[in-house]
Amino acid sequence: MKAINLNESHIRKKTIYLVAALAILLAIIPLMLTQPIQNFYMNLFKIIIPLLTLFLIARIHEYKADEYRDVAFFLGIAIFLIWIGEIVSMYYREIGEDTPFIVDLFYILAYFPIFRLVIKYVKPYIGRAEKRSLVTLLVALAAISTLIFYPLLHLMFSKNAGFYDIFLVGIYAMLDVGMLFALAFLLLIYYHKETSPFWLAISFSVFFGVAGDISYFYLNQYGIGEGGVLVEVIFNLMYASLLIALCLLASEKLRLIPLSKFEKTVGKLKEKIEETEEQIRMEREQLLSIFEGIDEPIYVVDPETYEILYANKALKKLFGEDIISKKCYKTFQNLDEPCDFCTNDKILGKNFGKTYVWEWQNLVNKRWYRCIDRGIKWPDGREVRYEIAIDITERKQAEEKMKRALEQEREFKLRTAHYFFNPIVIAKGYIDVMMDEVGEEEKEKLKTIRRAIERIERVVKNVISKGEIHE
Repeated sequence: MKAINLNESHIRKKTIYLVAALAILLAIIPLMLTQPIQNFYMNLFKIIIPLLTLFLIARIHEYKADEYRDVAFFLGIAIFLIWIGEIVSMYYREIGEDTPFIVDLFYILAYFPIFRLVIKYVKPYIGRAEKRSLVTLLVALAAISTLIFYPLLHLMFSKNAGFYDIFLVGIYAMLDVGMLFALAFLLLIYYHKETSPFWLAISFSVFFGVAGDISYFYLNQYGIGEGGVLVEVIFNLMYASLLIALCLLASEKLRLIPLSKFEKTVGKLKEKIEETEEQIRMEREQLLSIFEGIDEPIYVVDPETYEILYANKALKKLFGEDIISKKCYKTFQNLDEPCDFCTNDKILGKNFGKTYVWEWQNLVNKRWYRCIDRGIKWPDGREVRYEIAIDITERKQAEEKMKRALEQEREFKLRTAHYFFNPIVIAKGYIDVMMDEVGEEEKEKLKTIRRAIERIERVVKNVISKGEIHE
C-alpha cells in the first residue's frame, strides 16, 4: 500500500514538472516566431491558457475542500476579468481602433480579487510579525515603488501626455505598488517556510503581472509599438505561473476530463474512506491521550517482532524515554530472547479479544505487577499486544507480612499446645492413679482438682483453635 502511494506521489510530481515546463515553453515561444504567426500565436495563447485555468478552477471548486474553493473562487474572478479584457482588446486591435476604457476597467477590476486573496492569506503572518520589521519592509517597498513609477510619470508629464493617459497610468501604478507589497509579503512568508509551492507560483504570477505593466508603460512611452513582444511574453509567463499554481492546488485530485457517474461514486467512496481513516486516527489519538493520563504503565507490542510500538508516560518514567522500537523482553525483563512466560498465546490467535490477567515480579526493578493483557487492532491492521501493569508491590509485601504473621501464630499455637497439654495430661494421669488408692473424701477432692484441670484444658483448646478465652 505504501509503495502505491509513493508511486502515485512520484507520478503526480512528474506531472506537475511537465505541466510547468510546457507552460513556460509555450509562454516564451513568441520570441522564436515571426509575423504574422507571432500575433496569431499570442492571441491563441491568451484565449486558450485562461480558459484552461478557468477549467481547472471549476474542477477545484467542485471537488476540493472549502479552503481550496475560496482560493479558486477569487482566482477565477480575476482570470475571467483579464480574459474578457484580452478578448475585447484583441477585437479592437484587429479592427484598428484604440481600445476603450472598458478594457482597462476589466484589467483594473481583476486586481481586487487577487488583493482579497493575498490579504486574507498574509494577514495572520502580519499579525505575528514584528512591527519594526514591517515598518522597514514598507519603507523599502515605498522607496522601490517611487524609483519605478516616478520616472515613468515624470516622462509622461515631460511629453505632455493627455490627462486620460496620466490618470490611467496613475491608477495602474497604485495597483502595481499594492501588488509589489503583496509580492513582498508572499516571498517573505515563503522564505520563512510557512507556505506551500502554490503560493510561490502565485508570487511569480504577481511578479510577472507587475513586470508586464511596468514594461508596457515604459516601452510604450518610448514609442516601441504596443510594448513589444517582450511584454507579451512577460504576460504569458504570468498566465503560465497561474496555470502551474492551479495544477499544484489540484494535484491531489487533478482530472482533465469530466467525471462519469462511476468516477463520481468512486470519488465519494474515497472521500468516505478518508473521513473514516481520519475518524480512526482521531479515536486512536484520543485513546492514546487517555493512556497518557493513566498512572499505571501501559504499552503496545508487535507480537511478531516484539518491538514496542507505544508506551505511556508512566512506563517511560520507569524504563526510559527512548524505548519505542526496542525489544520488549530486553527492555522490560533484561532478557536476550522472548520471555518463556509470555502470554501472547493466551490473547492472540483464537483467543484474540479475550483478556488475560496474571501477576509477575519484574526481573529488572523487582516490583510486582498485576498484568491485564489483551489483543487489539493497531491502525495499520496488525493484531498487537496491549498490556496495562498495575503495581501491586505493596499488596504483595502486605501479603507476605500476613503470611509470616500467620506462620508465627501457628507456631505459637503449636508450642502453646505442647507446653500446656503435656503437663495437663500428666496431671490427669496422676489424679486417676491416686483416686484408686484413697478414700471417698479424698476422691471428692481429687475430682474437684480434675474438673479444674479439665476447665483449664478447654480454655487452652479454645485459645489455640479459636483465639477465644472461654471454656
